[in-house]
Amino acid sequence: MAKRFDVKIEDDRLIVYNLHIEPLYIKEIAISYEVEVITPTGEKGIKKVKQTIPIEKKVVKVLDVPIVSREISEVKVIYIAGNEKAEEIHHPRV
Repeated sequence: MAKRFDVKIEDDRLIVYNLHIEPLYIKEIAISYEVEVITPTGEKGIKKVKQTIPIEKKVVKVLDVPIVSREISEVKVIYIAGNEKAEEIHHPRV
């Protein structure tokens, strides 16, 4: 199945581009961040943090969403195609 969205990070924004001819109804966007942490023993590690942003609107061309960090590992766009709920997973480029 062809991708219906493209995702890009610009400054402190996540830009979601609708690649489909028709407007698509986006229900929500789930963002996974990878954050460097220090463990209680002083070791460095990576912690994954997830953020879900309800959108609930039709997107004709572009959706601009504020983000808390550029350290995004994955973006899941949950949308409605026809009468079915669908999702796409992206690994955004900076």
